[in-house]
This record gives sequence, C-alpha cells and structure tokens, in this order.
Amino acid sequence: MKTLLELCLIMGIASGLAGEGAEQQYRMLKALHPSAASFGEAPGQVLFLPSGKLYVAYRLLGESATSSTLRVVFFDPVTGQQGNVRDYPVPSAPVPRVATAFIMSQDGSTLAYAELHPPQVLVTIEVATLNPLSTSEASLFGEQDFAPHVSTLSSESLVLSAGKLTHDGKVTAVHEVRKISLSTRNLKRVVSEEAVPVGEDVSELIYWRKRIHAQHEVGQVLLLNDGVLGLTNLMSEGWIQLFDQAGKELTRLHNPNCGFVRASLSPDRQVGAAVCEETGLDEPHFGQTIRRDAVVFEVKTLKVIATIPMSRKSVKEHGSRRGDLWVAAPSPAIWHGKDRVLVAVPNFTDSIDLYSISADPLPHPGALPQGIRLPFQGRKSCITFSDAHCFLKSPSSLPVQSYLRPHLSFHESRLLTNRDVNVIIWD
Repeated sequence: MKTLLELCLIMGIASGLAGEGAEQQYRMLKALHPSAASFGEAPGQVLFLPSGKLYVAYRLLGESATSSTLRVVFFDPVTGQQGNVRDYPVPSAPVPRVATAFIMSQDGSTLAYAELHPPQVLVTIEVATLNPLSTSEASLFGEQDFAPHVSTLSSESLVLSAGKLTHDGKVTAVHEVRKISLSTRNLKRVVSEEAVPVGEDVSELIYWRKRIHAQHEVGQVLLLNDGVLGLTNLMSEGWIQLFDQAGKELTRLHNPNCGFVRASLSPDRQVGAAVCEETGLDEPHFGQTIRRDAVVFEVKTLKVIATIPMSRKSVKEHGSRRGDLWVAAPSPAIWHGKDRVLVAVPNFTDSIDLYSISADPLPHPGALPQGIRLPFQGRKSCITFSDAHCFLKSPSSLPVQSYLRPHLSFHESRLLTNRDVNVIIWD
C-alpha cells in the first residue's frame, strides 16, 4: 500500500532534480470514514468551508439497489472526528448514482446539492445547522437542454444553466443558454428565467473562447474575481492558462504527461487543485484512464505546489434512454490557511484521504551537499506542521533499503534497488 513519502535520493538522483523547481512535500494526515458511505455506488462530494471544516454529501444505499436518502456530514480536519450528520429524503433512484454538484455560497452560509438528470433533485441547506432550506423534485430540464449544471449559488438564489438546442434554419445546435434562477429558501419558486445568446454569458465557456488569446484550445473554464483559468486536455498532455478579464494570457502551466479535466479553488481562491488524467491512445488501452493526479497550484502564478496520486477508477450511471451516461471520478477539495494547505480526496474505499502541505517552501534537494551521509533521526519530530523536513531511521540490524521498502510504492522501491544511497524524507 502506497505511503505518502517523497524520496530525494542524494547520490545519483538528487543531481538530476537540481535543475527543476521542487514541489513541496505533502503528507497524509488521516483517512476519514463518513458513516454508512458506499462511494463505489454513490460517490461522495466534498468541499471545505472557509473555517477549514470539511463537508461531505453522498446518497445512502437502500434496498433493491436503490437510494432514497441524501446524507451530509462534516469533519474537523484537526481531530478527524465526524460532526453533525443530517439525512434528507430525495426521490428514489437506482444505483450507481452520480451527482451533478455540491457547492457552497461565497459567503459560506448556504450549501446546495444537485442531480440534474432524472429523477432530478435539488436541496439547499443552512451551513450552521445543516437544516434543510428547501427541496425540489421538479424536472426543470428536458431533452432539448444540453449539459445542465449549477451556475452560481448565493444566500438568496440558486442559478441553473443549460445549453438550449434550437434550429436556426441550417443546423440544430446550441444557440442560446437557458438560465433559471430559483429562490434558495423555496426552490419551487422561479425568480427569473431567460435565454442568453451564446457568447454573451460570462460564466460559460463559449464567452471566453471568443475573447481569450489561447495558445491551446480551452475545454473548461474556472471564473476568478479578475479573470479566468482555462483548462486544456489533450488526453496525454495538458495546460492550465491564466487570463485577465480582457482575455490576455498572463501565465501558463504545462503538464507533458496528462490533461487537465476539472479544477476547484480554495475558499480564499488563493490555491487550486486540478485533476490531471492520462488517457490511453493506443489500441489496447484506448479510452482507459492510465493515470489520475491532483495537481495543487498557486492561482496567481500557476506554480505547482504538489502532485498527489488519485484513484483511476470511475463510476458510470446509465440512463433509461440509449446513450444516456453520467460518469463520476474523484474530485478533490482544497483549503488554504496561514501555514498549510489541506487537500481532501474521496476514493472508492468509502473513505476520504486528507493531505497536508506546508505553506512555506521547502529546501531544494539539489542544494544539499552531495555525497555526504546524513544522520538519520526519529520520525517523531515530523508530527508538527512547522517542521521543514525529517529523516527516517533504519534499525542498525537492517540495511536502509530493506527497512524502507515496505513503506514505499512499487515505483519508489525500484529507485532504491541496487543503490547504496542516503534517503531524505521531506514531510
């Protein structure tokens, strides 16, 4: 089982890293276990409040492979203890079941959970008490609505959007965006509804595609207060590009091994976590997810802080109509504090892996004198977040390699094979 140890090999390996910017080290704090979760059938949705509390939303499994209950819980990331638990009745649906969104209002007062395919579900929740504000089972979108999604949430309104398929005399395509604004406290009340011409809605991809001067075609956008992040996925290569409000590129992040498919931001919008996937293109592996990582980055500079491996699995839900398919894969949540970054990654073992990253830059391994055997010390010094690094001591009766190997991934073990090296473990 892979542990969260990053190895810098002093002899033969560290010199090869000296020319590249070093990522900061992450470590796994704990695995959180939401009560009665079954993420393999109903994947969990996660988000952080500005306070650092982690909220999780997921359906509970019922009888005969169905689900009719939504559960929301929160965790204290310091203690790992589960706090309040609240269940909400929702329309029964067969499992596996995929959620559309679980989001928080910008003021941190309101949560919204949505499933925008049949049977459609909307639930708004008061954060402080987990009391339900409103629930709706209304079918707001039909066959002529393309890719319905949650656009924005405030304490007053929940705005849903979908492309509107129309025929302009030449072709049937999305020429307008249908926007429905609902009262947060009464989801059955439509506050407003309008059709916005494609390219005029600032929250939609097409608007930005017409304005940004991108070196690489953007497939997803993430709005910022003063611009936008554009994500590019070329299956085995990807980019994140930062644009200002006028569409001028400010900086970019390139990953030569995987494509960026989605991203989330911390409540203070200072750091982000992007899901980067490598998809097989050769015949034996075509369409398969070969690799999936959470790439943690600074929003203003797109500097990579850490790269955390994630499960390659996905959950697929098939609809009643031919071709109806909804897919869910792990989506991390991220929080930024004074001295650390927290990343929560749901997985398919019905748990959530909670990682910590120091907010202070770590020393570059290439700066260490090469060829010097460093003394090994106990790991107990690494418990606090303020420690920049630590060393793992090998018992005198065992070689360093033999002692470390049970703690390492297969890839890391291969790095150690037949090498007489010292190992620094950054924590």
